[in-house]
Order: sequence, then C-alpha cells, then structure tokens
Amino acid sequence: MSTPYPPRGTAAILGRERAIVAMIHLPALPGTPRSTLSAREIARHAVAEAKVLAGAGFDAILIENMHDAPYLLREVGAEVVAAFTRAACEVRAAVAVPL
Repeated sequence: MSTPYPPRGTAAILGRERAIVAMIHLPALPGTPRSTLSAREIARHAVAEAKVLAGAGFDAILIENMHDAPYLLREVGAEVVAAFTRAACEVRAAVAVPL
C-alpha cells in the first residue's frame, strides 16, 4: 500500500496542479536610475493593476521590479527595498489571490 505524497508546487499553494499566474511590473523604484514616482504612487499603480488581474480571474500574481533598468551592480539601498515592500503589502491587502 502506497502512501500519497503531500501536495507540492502549485497544488500545495492553490489546491490544483495548474494555474494562470499574472505579473505586475513595478515602475522604476526610488533610488534607481529611471525613478520618477514616489513609493506611494508606485503602490497605487500596483494595487490598481492587481485589482484588474484578480478580477480577470488569474490564480496568482507575481510582482517584479523590471523597470529598475539599467540594473544596479551593487547592493540596493533601503529605499528600493522599502518601496517594493510597500507595493507588495498594499497589493496583498487589496486582493485575495496568492502573491
């Protein structure tokens, strides 16, 4: 008699084997070369996008800082981490899908 393995990957998070995952690309974060928005404005943008994606039926959302290019070849400052964290926390509070 075999014992079933516990769910892994997508099944462990969503309860099913397959999911459609959306991506929020944050605008350039404060402290990066192309930054023009405040952490508050970036978070508002992320929340608005997350609401659209969740409403469209996506199973989960990823968040990335794609627009921080050209990428810094050093440790990033606390302002970069803080702005990303603020956006993620506000998205988490705004939608019920996994991040």
